[in-house]
Amino acid sequence: EVIGWMLFFILLGPVGLICIVLLLFIRDPRPGESDLLEASSTDLEQQQQTLLSAVPKDSPRVISRAGLKRYLSDMRSIIFNANFLAASAGYTMTFFATGAFTDWLPTFFARYYDLGTGDAGLLNGSIGVVSCLSGTIVGSYVADKVAALPIRWRGHPFFFVSGIAMTINAICAVIALFGPWKSVWPLAVLLFCAVFAGSMPIGPINAIILNSVPGDLRSRTNGISVLLVHLLGDAISPTIVGSISDRTSGDLQGALMVVPASIALAAFTWFLSWVFIPFKDGKQQSVVKISSSPSTFLESQSVSQSPSSLPN
Repeated sequence: EVIGWMLFFILLGPVGLICIVLLLFIRDPRPGESDLLEASSTDLEQQQQTLLSAVPKDSPRVISRAGLKRYLSDMRSIIFNANFLAASAGYTMTFFATGAFTDWLPTFFARYYDLGTGDAGLLNGSIGVVSCLSGTIVGSYVADKVAALPIRWRGHPFFFVSGIAMTINAICAVIALFGPWKSVWPLAVLLFCAVFAGSMPIGPINAIILNSVPGDLRSRTNGISVLLVHLLGDAISPTIVGSISDRTSGDLQGALMVVPASIALAAFTWFLSWVFIPFKDGKQQSVVKISSSPSTFLESQSVSQSPSSLPN
């Protein structure tokens, strides 16, 4: 309200440029390097040379067909991966709730608590930044500690931690939205707790998604997951909440009930995943091994590694 909203976009530009420059100094590991505990760099180079020499240079059709076959096989291994599907499904529901809440919360503050647009936006932004950052850090720490407990888990313990966090998130959201608050501050405290709990699964769920596939498929798996959670989550939820509010004579409070409902559904999905889906670490599924036959490109080789460790 004082300096205008456009100035913040101008100030963010130099910050982005600084981050880009810093990225130039980060070493990018070679594909699969983090998974190869027994193979040296010399072994990798020899395997790559063996692969290249095994393919005839004058047969591009063979390469094309082999590449397409490998691509379709990789996509099947991602799409039909139960841990990936369960993690992404719950993650999409959390993004659905986050998108609706973030977009409509300033309006909710202004309509029900008579806050000005500037104060409502400042309160919403402060709650989001502080609680999300701290919740992500604490959630990752707690998930690693739970996974290290001497308990024989059937499903991934990260699903259990995430389900607990989202249950707390849903409860706090319901109390915040429908509690008899005459002041905005009890509401703000409850919303802080809700967003804090809702941010705790960010690290664990991303770890499940990336660790459920071999190292050479992580970038593609992450891209598919990001596309799904945004396309079916926060990209459509603000419009849905607004439409519900319009059809109920401006009852934004009732329309926002889809937020805790979506959160509760995410918690339910992750609890079911923890109980019924056994976790298979993608790091154990494939390490590059070149066959002596030109028609065989990749075979799997078992490598044991903790499923709770975050991928590089």
